[in-house]
Amino acid sequence: MNHATVLKRAQNVTFEVVAGEAILIDMNSGTYFSLDEVGTAFWEMLDGSRTLGELAAELAVKYSQHGARYVAAVQQAYATISEAQIDDLALEYGLEDDEVREHVQMFATQGAEA
Repeated sequence: MNHATVLKRAQNVTFEVVAGEAILIDMNSGTYFSLDEVGTAFWEMLDGSRTLGELAAELAVKYSQHGARYVAAVQQAYATISEAQIDDLALEYGLEDDEVREHVQMFATQGAEA
């Protein structure tokens, strides 16, 4: 993943914004997450039309450098999982590799706070 990568929200994840913070629910697993204000803004921007670099620039303008650091942390978290780990997880849990990648992307987005 690099600044030219285009991201979009996983189709199996629904969300609702409450008091400026998003609550995400993975409809396949029932797992839920909450995002802070910057995470919520990032999540809402994941419409599949903008690159990671564009998202970082928009967040940096809106949230000063905090948004750019957030996107960099997301990129780092996403980049740390290897293809072998993705294959192992897919095999262990009976999933397709692309499903695991979607989950990694979602979890990295949720958990990467700067």
